[in-house]
Amino acid sequence: MQKFLAVFSLAFVFSLISSASFADSAYKVDGASQIKIDVYHPTKHVKAYNKAGSVQGNVTIKGSLIPGKAVDVAGSVQIAVGSLESGNGRRDRYMRSVLGGAESIIRFVPKSLTMKTMNAKGGSGELVGSFTINNNTHPVTFQASFEGDILKGEKVVVQIKTHVLCSTYKIKRPALLWIPIKDKVDLAMTLRFAR
Repeated sequence: MQKFLAVFSLAFVFSLISSASFADSAYKVDGASQIKIDVYHPTKHVKAYNKAGSVQGNVTIKGSLIPGKAVDVAGSVQIAVGSLESGNGRRDRYMRSVLGGAESIIRFVPKSLTMKTMNAKGGSGELVGSFTINNNTHPVTFQASFEGDILKGEKVVVQIKTHVLCSTYKIKRPALLWIPIKDKVDLAMTLRFAR
C-alpha cells in the first residue's frame, strides 16, 4: 500500500510539472493585433477599427500556468485613440475628442490570469486587471480564448469580446438627430503576441 501511495504521489507531481510552465513567459504585442468597436444608435450601427500596427505593449505571465489557479501578469496593452477609424472623418474627429483627444491612450493592464482549460492548441481563461478610457480607470474581468500553445509556443492569439458603458468612463455620448448612441459599446479584441 505504501508503494502504491508513493507511486501515486510521484505520478501526481509529474502530471503537475508536465502541465505547468515554471519560467516567466514574456510576450510582445504583434503589429497585426486588431481592436473593433461597435457603437449602436437607433438609426445606425457604426464600426471603428484601429490602424494596422497601432496596438502596442508587452505582457509577462509570471510563474506556473495550471488550470484553475490564478497567476500574476505584468505589463500592458495600449492603443492611441488617434489610431481608431470608422471611415467618416467628421465622425472620427468627434469620436477622438470625446475619448480624450487623438493622443489619449486606451490601456488594459492585466494583473492576473486564470486558465480554465488549456492544451497545446489553446484554451480559455479569465484576465483580471484595469481598463483605462478617457483618462478614467476601472477594474475589469475579461473572458478570453487563446489560440496557440500558451506554455511553449512562440505565438499566442488572445480573443476578447466584451462591452463598456460610456457612463462608466465618463464618455459624452454622441447624438444623431438629438438621440444619443446607446450607453453600451461592444469591444472585440484580437491580440497577437510573440515571444
